[in-house]
Amino acid sequence: DMTSAGASGSNYLVATDNVSFIDLLRNRSVCMRMGATRLTGLQGNVTIPKQTATAATTWLANESTAITEGQPTLGQLALSPKHIGAYTEISRLMALQSSPDAETLVMNDLAQAVATAADLAGLAGSGASGQPTGIINTAGIGSVTGTTIGYAGMLEFQTDIGNALAPSCGYV
Repeated sequence: DMTSAGASGSNYLVATDNVSFIDLLRNRSVCMRMGATRLTGLQGNVTIPKQTATAATTWLANESTAITEGQPTLGQLALSPKHIGAYTEISRLMALQSSPDAETLVMNDLAQAVATAADLAGLAGSGASGQPTGIINTAGIGSVTGTTIGYAGMLEFQTDIGNALAPSCGYV
């Protein structure tokens, strides 16, 4: 008998059409949505001046109390270029015969893989092996550890950052 799964080779006559494509479920990028600034078009290293401490204040016991002089402390944030890459080879025949279009699928995958890796590095990059230093590994950035979060922990988050939340900022 000739059937679509037949041993006589009749299955070679059954055509297979790819009707769609199911993409990988991926993490959504959060750094840019949270207000990160991307510096583009730079050609060399960059430094950004920053304030690291505020001037001292003095409570006045009366109008003749001497005020201690103080000034803000300044520092500098040094930035250097970081590079990330991804690579996939597609044979010429695969590019010609694929349905859906293999080249488009691979280009989209590479773009999304690089974007996801850059997002992860922005949050938790180690600063080693060419990777940028992420927010949680930057000195002076506070953190809270634990296995559960309660109301007290949420209040601590809010008081740690005070009024620093811009409209595009949030918790990650």
